[in-house]
Amino acid sequence: MKLKRYLRLNDLTSTEMALELGISHATMSRYLRGVSLPPIRIARIICKKTTAMVSQNDLVDQYLEFNLGSKKNKSFRTWKNKSML
Repeated sequence: MKLKRYLRLNDLTSTEMALELGISHATMSRYLRGVSLPPIRIARIICKKTTAMVSQNDLVDQYLEFNLGSKKNKSFRTWKNKSML
């Protein structure tokens, strides 16, 4: 599950989650959008706080979708769509 969806389903704000993780709101925003990948220490804390509803793989997938799945890189989106068939 994406972190943003988890927050929405649990009525949490990104600011609240950032405070729980001990990171800035700006950093949390980058994780939510997939712009940045959290360090392993933070990723583990996210998994623990979400009772593994958001896994480390989810965080990596979101990062890859943002960075490789953009309009600039159609081959990644094509590969991902084919691999899901």
